[in-house]
Amino acid sequence: MSDHLLSIHSKNQKVILSAGGYYMLIVGGFTIEENIFSVSIINVSSQKKINFGRSKRPWNTTIGWRMKAKYFYYFDIEQAGEYEVKFHNPESLVVYKSQLWSMRKLFGPIHNSDIKLAIVKNG
Repeated sequence: MSDHLLSIHSKNQKVILSAGGYYMLIVGGFTIEENIFSVSIINVSSQKKINFGRSKRPWNTTIGWRMKAKYFYYFDIEQAGEYEVKFHNPESLVVYKSQLWSMRKLFGPIHNSDIKLAIVKNG
């Protein structure tokens, strides 16, 4: 299902995207505390920043080898090409495996270095 699986701590990550709609999913768990974490996607050739909004799919899913993931953002690519993905304040992102408050309290969040972001084409 995943077109691209990126570490939120890696710098200068580039992906090739075709025209169409995409979802960004936070991978690692089902409960997300965004805090001051943000993502930028920039067309390498034109330097145009891609605008995106909250996913209208608020539910959880699994990708790959049963990795827990949550739909996070949605964006459209009008011009196919190479795009740079930048993560801002990745250390502030908190992800819990479970949606249950009691399980989150008992086990705590996953280690921040294990959080990934998947970019998945819609359809």
